[in-house]
Amino acid sequence: ADGTTAAVVTGMDLFLCGFAGLVVTALIVVVTEYYTGVDYRPVKSVAEASASGQGTNVIQGLAVSHESTALPAITIIADHVGSCRYDCCAGCVWSCHRQCWRDC
Repeated sequence: ADGTTAAVVTGMDLFLCGFAGLVVTALIVVVTEYYTGVDYRPVKSVAEASASGQGTNVIQGLAVSHESTALPAITIIADHVGSCRYDCCAGCVWSCHRQCWRDC
């Protein structure tokens, strides 16, 4: 034996990881709808910027695109960090996940 011990993953651990994956999916859908829906501020601000010229339209579009990546990234990072408490990574198949994140 190499001195390592195998982690015991219970059914509840798998349920919680699956549930976390569903929550992350729902949050990303909501964020995507907010940043692409015509009824919300980001799209309206880009539309308003296009009235004053192409340059402001491009600048506003870039600003909104940079802003729109923050919430999905934070959501996914929080999911990965949180799910390592249950010895699995919700929604992802990482064969080395347990080994790499054992002590997180």
